[in-house]
Amino acid sequence: MAKNSSAKTTSTRTPAPTFHEVVFQASPKAVRGFLAGVILGSGEDARCWFHDDVGIVADPDEGRIRRTAERLRLVSVSEVSVVVTANLARLLRSLTKRINASGAAEITSIRRIKQARVALRYHTYAKHYDDEVQILLGDLPRGIKIQDREHETKKDSHAKGVEAYTAVHHFESEGGGMLVGRFDLVLQARDRLIVHPLINCREIELITG
Repeated sequence: MAKNSSAKTTSTRTPAPTFHEVVFQASPKAVRGFLAGVILGSGEDARCWFHDDVGIVADPDEGRIRRTAERLRLVSVSEVSVVVTANLARLLRSLTKRINASGAAEITSIRRIKQARVALRYHTYAKHYDDEVQILLGDLPRGIKIQDREHETKKDSHAKGVEAYTAVHHFESEGGGMLVGRFDLVLQARDRLIVHPLINCREIELITG
């Protein structure tokens, strides 16, 4: 009699994607054209995000110092920073010597992004607007955390019904926090939150290492 045999199935978890920050010394136009060619030629599903396009600052203090130096013409303005997927980072590492020897561009650093973060603030003057904000903040992508979260509300019963004619409001809420997590998830969350007119998000900060 033949014995029934059941094949064991093993589930493999797909590793979380990683991202890197690449800094070039070249004109933005040259870097854009070069990366487009590398991605097209690789045949891989590689992506990149230019800091200036999506509102990223690698190091807030370093960024402020550099912008001041650029205004004073103390440094060249040809530094271009880009976030890339891990497969594109590998390709660029393998091409670094050839790129730097070409004279058209130079890769000065390729650093893995440990996490991204973005600060946000909001101020509402009606309960239903505050409800909207709290729903958005409660429906963030999995893997995103809100650090240093604040949420304060004020009610003034004497102001009820006269908000349209005075600066005093029956209801006010104010708060904020810091979204922290994987780069692509923070970018996704930031882009969703800034659609709301009462939510203000700062530039995305990158923590590299």
